[in-house]
Amino acid sequence: MSKKQKYPLKKLDEGILKYVPKFFEILGWVTILGVLRFISFEKKLISAIVFYAIGFLLLALYMQVYVFYEILGKKYTPKKGLLLVLGMLFALSMFWLLESIMPHIT
Repeated sequence: MSKKQKYPLKKLDEGILKYVPKFFEILGWVTILGVLRFISFEKKLISAIVFYAIGFLLLALYMQVYVFYEILGKKYTPKKGLLLVLGMLFALSMFWLLESIMPHIT
């Protein structure tokens, strides 16, 4: 039996070890943004609104860069327009996630 046949799930295990901690890191970002959203919209604090907007933008940019360079690899070079569209989709998905979770928490 070759090494490949002995342990066929090695790539899956390596992927889990690499990407699951990153998922929880991003989940922490989303939680912090949710708290900032609650404070900014419920208490109407301008500073919380500014931090929420900046944090939201930075998370969207981080996710865009992470997906293209960590998951797809550095060999992948999409067109600039595609990068912007996908970055916007990531940002909108985070916004939708926060907006769908917050009514259940408050």
